[in-house]
Amino acid sequence: MKAAMKPSLLWLLIALFAAMLFSACGDESSSDSGRSVSDQPATDDDAENDDEGDDDGNDDADDDDVNDDADDDAVFLECGAQLDGGVILANDLNCEDMNAAAIVLNSGAFLDCAGHEIRGPVGAEKPTVTAQDASDVGLVDCRLVGGQNVIDFRSVSNASVEACEIAQPEMFGVMFNDVDNFTIEDNIISPSVSGSYNGLEIHNARHGVVKGNEIGAFTWSGIALYTVSDAQIDDNIVCDPGDTGIGYFTTGDEAGGCINVTTSGNDVSGAWNVGAVEIMNGSHHLTFSGNNFHDNRQAFYIYDDTGAPSHDIVIAGNNISDNGGGLNIESGTYGVEITENSFSNIDGPLTLRDVEDVTITENIMERETLGTDFPLKFSNATNLEFTHNVLVNYEKYVQASSYDQVDLRENYWDGCPFLIWFDFDDDPLEMINPVNALPCPYVNQGIDIADEDSDGYDDENCEREFMMECVDPPAV
Repeated sequence: MKAAMKPSLLWLLIALFAAMLFSACGDESSSDSGRSVSDQPATDDDAENDDEGDDDGNDDADDDDVNDDADDDAVFLECGAQLDGGVILANDLNCEDMNAAAIVLNSGAFLDCAGHEIRGPVGAEKPTVTAQDASDVGLVDCRLVGGQNVIDFRSVSNASVEACEIAQPEMFGVMFNDVDNFTIEDNIISPSVSGSYNGLEIHNARHGVVKGNEIGAFTWSGIALYTVSDAQIDDNIVCDPGDTGIGYFTTGDEAGGCINVTTSGNDVSGAWNVGAVEIMNGSHHLTFSGNNFHDNRQAFYIYDDTGAPSHDIVIAGNNISDNGGGLNIESGTYGVEITENSFSNIDGPLTLRDVEDVTITENIMERETLGTDFPLKFSNATNLEFTHNVLVNYEKYVQASSYDQVDLRENYWDGCPFLIWFDFDDDPLEMINPVNALPCPYVNQGIDIADEDSDGYDDENCEREFMMECVDPPAV
């Protein structure tokens, strides 16, 4: 009886052992389920990575699972994937042959590429990454290459693009159109070899921050803002744009412009067609402070071609150096304050045409070599104040015509070895009567008034017709 029971007991033990093994494999496979995003399948690589680092004999005691968790969360995507939640990308994607966007972000989608590259469609007029009619979408740590626009967000709220490398668009690096609450920060944005239009193209957008981006030599503008409001443009580097470093425009030919935008801490260089900053068509309540605009055709070009002049603009505390020109302001612009800026090695720092209510005070305009152009030129100007400025190494003073209510008092002029030249077409004694501070060695030098309107002034005998004060030079 006992001998007959032995085989049955053995088979029972074998069956129990097999059941235990099957149960353990089933638990492991079930732990990998639910990792896919946007119906993308999980892979076996996660299981292999789970065992890495366990050869120390301590099992998982010393493994904090930080790296393992990152690998566990990463998802392998295919071209055309539509994302609905947070995703960490596990692979590079080459979607150059696609006739659609490489990645689509739906509401709530946030893609962390973990440094992986996504190449967008070529010649298909489609973006690399897109979002439309969505909210709460974003990208971080991606290398994105190609596409008509590398990133294209339209009718989106709460959008962010951060710490990405954005390269070789056919048109625009980043296109935001009708976007509310946006952040574009710490990206490197570069054009294609054949040329791309704008690094950042932002239309009809509100409540945004563009900060810390490095933008290369785009054909038109580094940053182009069209009817953007309540935004900050801070600490960006823009190099060698074909036209404009940072532009403040309207959409199409409509008036309206950009409103309530602060621009500070930016470095713009190499814009030789238009200049570092271009403002047009009714842009207003703009503030520029602490920027470095150098080696451009000019620092600012402010104008209007739609009948809606720009106004209420503050330009304060900027460094403007080695440009072909300084501030070129025209076309009915009004309400401009220019204060405490440094103009270095610019022959004609200020040119004003058809302006009203402009205050220019406490600026330093200094040249290494003698400047032969007029540092201040204005025409059709009303209520212009140019006071308490320091000008070093300029030969001439001001060229003006058609003006009213102009104040040119208490400026300091140095480096004028021959004369101070007033070039007016009206009687300056009646219209302006300036009281200017000259360096002591030049107080008794001749002052020449160009008799352009043939009013009978004897240019050779007008010495000290203007009231002058001899003052100690201020610190420069």
